[in-house]
Amino acid sequence: MQLTQALSDPAVLPRFRRSARRKLGLFCSIVWTLWLACLSPTRAAELTRAAELGALEFQVAFISKILPYIVWPKESFGSPTAPFVIGLAGRDSFDGLLQKVLSESRVEGRGIEIRIVTEPAAATNCHILYFAPDQLPIWKKWKPAAIGRPLLTISADETGEFLQQGVLFNLLVSQRKLEINRANSERTNLKISSKLFRIARVK
Repeated sequence: MQLTQALSDPAVLPRFRRSARRKLGLFCSIVWTLWLACLSPTRAAELTRAAELGALEFQVAFISKILPYIVWPKESFGSPTAPFVIGLAGRDSFDGLLQKVLSESRVEGRGIEIRIVTEPAAATNCHILYFAPDQLPIWKKWKPAAIGRPLLTISADETGEFLQQGVLFNLLVSQRKLEINRANSERTNLKISSKLFRIARVK
């Protein structure tokens, strides 16, 4: 069969396109690796970080969509119009992206406020508290103030250590997967939707 005839065959065309995409993806990956090897370490690190933006976007998407699936006790809000507070431990690991996504969002009539949290006392005023992969030592220090409170703690960790140390939700970014520690969740006064348990890897 000639190439032009094959490409006009509806049964052949999708397979051809998939094969072409795979080969193109492999070629681009090889070129990218060789190019990085030729760059200065600083520039290579900058480009690698840009290529990994998808990982940040995954985390931002999850955090920005999680609020409707959790019910906090009324007393965790100062007033009927008080905002949801999302705390980022120590620094803004999302370079402002989470703030941009949620700047005009409202959930159940409440706005959403993003705060950089630098001490345990301030963390207790949050509804969600996020820890980056390198912040396990910070979590261990803050853990006594956080455990047992209506606080949804979220980590992004590939090792499982945060869950073992009491965090409720963990994002396996490389697998685009949510992990939930059921025992940890039961120590809080949060109501977590069964939909999350169905899609998550429950520990």
